[in-house]
Amino acid sequence: MTLPRERFAAITKTRTFLAALIDPKRTPNIPAPIRQEARACLKHYPTVLDMDEALHGLTLAARVWAAVEPLPKHRHRPPKSD
Repeated sequence: MTLPRERFAAITKTRTFLAALIDPKRTPNIPAPIRQEARACLKHYPTVLDMDEALHGLTLAARVWAAVEPLPKHRHRPPKSD
C-alpha cells in the first residue's frame, strides 16, 4: 500500500527527473524528441506550490472528517418493493 507521503515524494522526484531530462547540461546525449516530451509533461505538472496546497487541503480534510461522527457499521437497507 502506498502512503500519502510516498505518493508526494514520487511526484517530487518525477518533477526533478523531468527537469533533468530537458537540461542538456545535466543529461547530455538525450534525443530531442525525449526532451520535447519531458518539456510537454512538465508544462502542466504540479509545482511545489501545488503540492503544498494539496497537502494543506488533505490536512484540513482529515481534521474535518475526524470531527464528524462515524457512520454506523451496518446500515439497514429499505425493503425491496416488487
